[in-house]
Amino acid sequence: MHLQKLKLIWYFAYKEILLTRMSSLLVSAIIACGVITSAVTIKLYQTMSSVPLQDANELYVPLVDMWGPGGWDGGAPPPALDYFDAISLVNERRARGQSAVYQIDAAVRSIGKPYDRHALGYAVSHDFFKMFNVPFAHGSDWHVDGGIMQDYEVVISHRLAMALFHTDNSVGKDIAVNGRSYQIVGVMKDWHPVPRVFDVINDGGFEARPVDFFIPLASAVAQGIKNSGFRYCNSKLLKKSFENIEHSTCIWIGYFVKLDGPQEYNSYLAYLTSYASEQQLAGRFTWRPNVRLLSIRDWLKYMHVVPNSASVSALVSVCFLLICVVNSSGILMSNFMRRERAFILHRALGASSSDLRAIIFTYAFIVGVFGALWGWLGLESILFVLRRELPFALSDKMHLDLELLLVVFSTSVLSLVASAVAPAIRCSRLA
Repeated sequence: MHLQKLKLIWYFAYKEILLTRMSSLLVSAIIACGVITSAVTIKLYQTMSSVPLQDANELYVPLVDMWGPGGWDGGAPPPALDYFDAISLVNERRARGQSAVYQIDAAVRSIGKPYDRHALGYAVSHDFFKMFNVPFAHGSDWHVDGGIMQDYEVVISHRLAMALFHTDNSVGKDIAVNGRSYQIVGVMKDWHPVPRVFDVINDGGFEARPVDFFIPLASAVAQGIKNSGFRYCNSKLLKKSFENIEHSTCIWIGYFVKLDGPQEYNSYLAYLTSYASEQQLAGRFTWRPNVRLLSIRDWLKYMHVVPNSASVSALVSVCFLLICVVNSSGILMSNFMRRERAFILHRALGASSSDLRAIIFTYAFIVGVFGALWGWLGLESILFVLRRELPFALSDKMHLDLELLLVVFSTSVLSLVASAVAPAIRCSRLA
């Protein structure tokens, strides 16, 4: 009996779709537009605001004001360190892990080959790989003894290994970086953290190019490799040689530490304050200590990695979806009111109010599935365009995964069912 009743409900819902096919198509398209808009906007917002690190809660960014009052925006410390402070903090090793970082554009080639290729890399300290959970396909990071790098060694990406050697396992081979021979000690797996939290000072964490290699900070400095990204100076340099930059107060090095718990945080913050006080006593600073110790999430906010417009856009897209739901509800109400006599006939033939509601909600469910299919096709098309237009760091994440697909289908169906609530209540009251 119940099975037969269920079949009749589905049959009458299907008939309603056939009798109102154009308006049903319009409703499914309206909901699909709302779902696509909100899904794409929220996907972008989540990608930009996420922290792609397992130990994100243990990573912090120390900032020291080496320019004094009025040197940076609002009297806050500059967002990077000069060479003197970065090397001093690294060498004192007061944190569980610490790493200085700066960006490099270098000419790279395999030894014996005449042609160079431009590659994006970073000069980093040894602790960088464990702090940022860099995954290795082969080998490991470079060898150190007592925290001091022992040789010119390099970690390269899977992409660069294939380009230079046509194999991913190139550990033990040599490459030339700006003419200097480096031995490959590790090959990374494909690794594209978004945002690139260790490099937000350059392109906001969304560098268009993938990372090709990492070399020791000490090697890069000894070779005199300039940074290719962020560099700000509070005074004009007579010559922009590496030696002049190294001995200036120009800021160009990012710095990160790993701390475990509030006790280590407080201890390191006290150390930073003490360090700034020592520089004041030494005559480098003529102002009171001005330091910060920001968590990674606070650091992303400090650098405005996620613009306010992104969160506003996400909110507007959700409001647009609600407008689509209201419009769909109005169209459904109009449809069923035109069919009022048919519903009265159903009641006369013995259908209950709950039966009428079941027919309308089943109708909404079916139309919602069609809306989800429209949304799926539309979303795939938009993500395809975004993959072609956005920088590499973002475009690599613009794929329709299972989670997003489920969100599209469930949102579409639930939105149509919600749109059918008012028409269902109205029709179920018919005598």
